[in-house]
Amino acid sequence: MANMHHFWLRHDKALSEHGSSRQSTLSHDLYRGMPPWFNAYYAHFQRRAVVSLLRRCGPLSGMRVLDVGCGTGRWSRLLSSMGAHPVGVDIGMGALQLAAAQMDSGRFSAAALPRLCFADSVFDLAISVLVLQHVPRPQQREAVAALARLLRPGGWLVACEIVDPNDPAPHVFGNPAETWRAMFKAAGLRQVAYASCEYIPYVRLFQRVRDWRRFSAAPRPDVSAVAATLQRRVALAWVLRIALLVSYPLEYLASWLPRRWARLGGFLFTKE
Repeated sequence: MANMHHFWLRHDKALSEHGSSRQSTLSHDLYRGMPPWFNAYYAHFQRRAVVSLLRRCGPLSGMRVLDVGCGTGRWSRLLSSMGAHPVGVDIGMGALQLAAAQMDSGRFSAAALPRLCFADSVFDLAISVLVLQHVPRPQQREAVAALARLLRPGGWLVACEIVDPNDPAPHVFGNPAETWRAMFKAAGLRQVAYASCEYIPYVRLFQRVRDWRRFSAAPRPDVSAVAATLQRRVALAWVLRIALLVSYPLEYLASWLPRRWARLGGFLFTKE
């Protein structure tokens, strides 16, 4: 867990490398260093899944919401626009400062799962998007229980996490959807709805290329290396950008495919 703590602190320090606030937000909360148009594609479909789940919670006006692992505040801004009162927590001070600078309302403080210093049953809703998947598996049940403790009876939890247990990224600890469900159920949370996204496998394709290069003399590229390659090779960047534009309608159509084919699973739970 200490190694992951240092990983995310280094990630937070990288915020200063990306110019505009929008680019900083997308690069920090999604794929570090990748062009805004690349991250915007994933942000669009993640937002679509999350909003579909939030709508099942009824009117959010006046709700007190915990945005855990809030990053630069993209979900806190969404929740505030829907009338909720978000409280964002994150490990990175740079991200928290950027989140606060982009909102007139909302509260932000430094904290990390599973140590959340709030009283029991104080939130109407909690949201975790691409957060629990970064908690090492031995601590995931404790992290889920920490979130459940903070919800009032009848409160809601929205979680959107990787459902591919074979994701090779060293900082990702995904689980099959059934494993996530069992974990939340053990914490006293009942599933109400499910939404999936990221069917078009660009990330998986990049990972396959990276794994292939592991067996060559070339160094294994990470996301930052891919981003640097796109900056150097403008033609390649344009090919990828055009492919992503074509992929918007394809991702919508792919939502009719079996959910197990998606890379991300969005869950809505209520506290019993």
